[in-house]
Amino acid sequence: MHEALHDMSSNLKNLLSVSISVSASFLLFLFGISFPLDLRVRGDAYGYLEIASRFSDFTSVYHYAGDRTVGFPLVEFLIHGVISWFSSPVNLTQWVNAICIVLYTVHMVASWFFSKWIKEKKVIQSEYSSHFIFFFLATYPAMVGHTTAPLSDTFAVDLVLLAVVFFGGALHIERRRNVVWISIGAAVFLGFSILVRPALILGLGTALVVCGGISLLGTRRIQITVATTIVASFLALSPYVANCTASYGSYCLQSPKTFNANLSIQEGLRGARISWSKSSQQEGKLPMMIDDVMFNNYYQECQITSVVGLDRSSLTGCLLARPLTLPSFVIKKWIGLFDHFRFTPYLENFTPTWLRLLSRVYGAFAWLGLCLSLLALLRFMKVETRSNLRRLAVQNIDLALLLSFSIVLLAQHTALHTEDRYGFPLVPICAVFAVTQLEKFFARYRMYGWRRLVPHATFCLSTLAIFIYQIISWDQMAIGQIG
Repeated sequence: MHEALHDMSSNLKNLLSVSISVSASFLLFLFGISFPLDLRVRGDAYGYLEIASRFSDFTSVYHYAGDRTVGFPLVEFLIHGVISWFSSPVNLTQWVNAICIVLYTVHMVASWFFSKWIKEKKVIQSEYSSHFIFFFLATYPAMVGHTTAPLSDTFAVDLVLLAVVFFGGALHIERRRNVVWISIGAAVFLGFSILVRPALILGLGTALVVCGGISLLGTRRIQITVATTIVASFLALSPYVANCTASYGSYCLQSPKTFNANLSIQEGLRGARISWSKSSQQEGKLPMMIDDVMFNNYYQECQITSVVGLDRSSLTGCLLARPLTLPSFVIKKWIGLFDHFRFTPYLENFTPTWLRLLSRVYGAFAWLGLCLSLLALLRFMKVETRSNLRRLAVQNIDLALLLSFSIVLLAQHTALHTEDRYGFPLVPICAVFAVTQLEKFFARYRMYGWRRLVPHATFCLSTLAIFIYQIISWDQMAIGQIG
């Protein structure tokens, strides 16, 4: 009887927690879609819809190659097809709102499954921590904001989270037939996330290589799981690599002219905040807010033509030429990934003060998680022996996938120009590290009191102070300044 009452109480707590999270998230979503269509469909959002409107059937989808990858327009094309069964012709507002509802639903589902998976992995210990991670991801204002317009940023992250959950499931299922099918499911999510956001290909590709290397130390079943995921991911991308290669004469997923890495790196030397609501004073330049430390020490001194090298025409040579200001440069870039000063890029001038403050609370927590993750990884590598590292790596290949993906994405966007939406893929792992450290924090408090917590509290407060100081400084400089 007592166990039944306990289970009932636990279920009620779970239901209440989920209800609060969903309700708060849905209110943010309703706020976003309440804006007029012309404030939600611009730039990239309009470009995706324009591509989707050109698709006539699945043959045209299959043979597509262009300035964008096929993933997001394909989703929009499928949604348009479903709506057309019930209403013809399809109204643009109906189409856009249906796309947004799908994006929002996928975000909620991915946030829920990820929070449950991370608890099952025993990375976090408490059920309350699992609920908090769900709440944090489900109500993350900037990520919810990017579901209120037909944009790919949040959707791509959600696909990666679902891929990790499927990959983890495949690693722990005994029946070989199920292992293969679930691995293929993970690969579909991985491949499609790249077709939605091609910028993820370096991070996911590296992560799969890392997992492949780790699998060689594991059992036959683990090797089959990883190999199936890698091969199926490649097969999912191969038709569009072939189409793009045939159209543009080099291996690609979209037109090589769409992205200029050297230009992006060069622009990233000027600052760490882009304001799309303002026009650049220099033709062909991004509307970057100039940060004096970055601009004077790096942008004016370097003209980037490569990533690696010794002279100032390479990114590494440029940064190493001024080693004293390099930590400041890196910190500013990383803060820029979590400085959510707008609901979406199109609503920069329409984001109310309360929502901007709320977004920055979330961004500050994610930033704290990033700092704590770097500290935790350094401690972990120092304490663990090589043999134990091998064992842990084999047991946690799914975590290795997410972690290596996040590390590569962080490095990638440290080099390239920075926008706050580029930080979305880092938010889940940062939230997990922040919550795990908070669990340890409270455990130490119960055992030792406040005295043992002073160094940890000092570190957390210091990192938050740096974040707050930097974004306030940028806010003050932003008035009337754009580069």
